[in-house]
Amino acid sequence: MNITRETLKKMTKDRQCIKSAETLFMAKAYYETVYEHLRPLQVEVLEKHQFKVADEQVKKGRKHEVVTNPDRLHLISDEDFEIYQKEVHEIYLNEGYNVNFGYCPVLIAYNQMNDAERNLCDAVEKYTGISHFQLVCSGLDKVREYIELNLEFFAPLVSKKELLHS
Repeated sequence: MNITRETLKKMTKDRQCIKSAETLFMAKAYYETVYEHLRPLQVEVLEKHQFKVADEQVKKGRKHEVVTNPDRLHLISDEDFEIYQKEVHEIYLNEGYNVNFGYCPVLIAYNQMNDAERNLCDAVEKYTGISHFQLVCSGLDKVREYIELNLEFFAPLVSKKELLHS
């Protein structure tokens, strides 16, 4: 599909595209806020307990080292993970995040942001001819670039008032 000036004009008038961009701006801001707030607390719990890579992971070739990055929690034992989960869940509740046990506000916010990215891709697909699936097959760097280009395009069109009152 060839994107023309006329196509771009139509995109600027499409309320679904603009609303999808607004939603993504909000989702990104929420994710970044939750991440910046909770990530240091998650790391603090890991540093306090000094959980090590589980023996079954060591047998698979992993180093038997302390896990201090929440992204590597899959490497600790189930018993250690249970301790971690109980402690961070209490932190989440104390910090005002009303989540069920076993749910992580950071991952929930990240998932919401990914859903909003997908919705923006779906909204503009009729103008660009590029599906979310095609983007993902091109690599995550292409997805990020495409999302950022669309956000730059729609930024002047989103309702700042609506963003502030959401």
